[in-house]
Amino acid sequence: MDLRFRPLSALRSTKSLFLLSAVFLTLPVPAQSVAFGFDDVPAHTPLPIDVTAGGITAHLSYQFYGYSVQRADTMGFTPLGFQGNCIYPNTVFRDDLYIAFSEPLTEFSLLYSPQELACSSSATMRVTAYFDATTVGTSVTTAPGAGTWPTGQLSFSSSTPFNRVVVHYDAPPATGGDYGVIFLADQMAVSKVGGATTETLAATKQTVQLGQVDGGSMSRLAVQDGKAETLCKYLVPSMTSPFVRLTLDYTTTKTAPERIEFFTVSRMANSGMYSIRLLMFNFGWGGFDEVLRPTRIGESWQFGIGRPTDLPSAYVGADGKLQGRIEVFRSGPSATAKPCVDVDLAVMKVSG
Repeated sequence: MDLRFRPLSALRSTKSLFLLSAVFLTLPVPAQSVAFGFDDVPAHTPLPIDVTAGGITAHLSYQFYGYSVQRADTMGFTPLGFQGNCIYPNTVFRDDLYIAFSEPLTEFSLLYSPQELACSSSATMRVTAYFDATTVGTSVTTAPGAGTWPTGQLSFSSSTPFNRVVVHYDAPPATGGDYGVIFLADQMAVSKVGGATTETLAATKQTVQLGQVDGGSMSRLAVQDGKAETLCKYLVPSMTSPFVRLTLDYTTTKTAPERIEFFTVSRMANSGMYSIRLLMFNFGWGGFDEVLRPTRIGESWQFGIGRPTDLPSAYVGADGKLQGRIEVFRSGPSATAKPCVDVDLAVMKVSG
């Protein structure tokens, strides 16, 4: 039997993947943005699988060699942004991931991590959307941070509805290196027709609490293009303090969002052991929440994604204000007394 794209009326029993927060469950159906995780699917479960979240059923299958649900730390570490279980390739051979949905969508996104070991560039990934057998459109992306198992987000949006997608490893790293034509996948999100949309916000103001700007400006944080703002150590109050603390203001039109993500792309300008973390201001209790735990950052571009721990609406203040914070600190031996970090991207993605 061909399991790749069966009609969803013929799907087998579904498994709930991701428990939505109470706010998701009380919102009207037409305004839903639905997030799927894979933590509730037992590790080692082979595809095809049927999963359900927010009233939407997704059927995940493959083309040739297969995928399964595995722990994200199976390799001994977890790609940035991944957690718990994820979709894992069964072989080292290139294979498409097929996903069919029980109702039409306008937006799709998926976190992925290609197999790359100390590469200086990353693979090109492609998603193609269809409505039944009709092609709706396609988009490609490359993970902003090269290196070892980097993380990227593959997304597609369209005013024309679609109900299935094909995730395809399109091309290996342009500069070659030690790589495999396979990828891991996690953190899938979709928006229903007539429902939530996503806006990408550039910072409207920046405040440097620690460190100093050594090149570029806030405008360089709006687009990931290799043109970064550089911030360097200047004066710090203690040895354990971050040597860079940058707070960024944003304004959203979505005062009751269903999902917020804080995206950054950064790298160190010098060698040594350093970590970066992301925070967002919680207007509910009046302080910053950590949304990305301290994560090792090196001389290659590093993708970072912060997700709030509280209800998304708690992070939106008066007039749609949001605040994100980037902190960089030393976590081991340093090659210089004046370390610097390059920040190429710092945007908020707000769905609602």
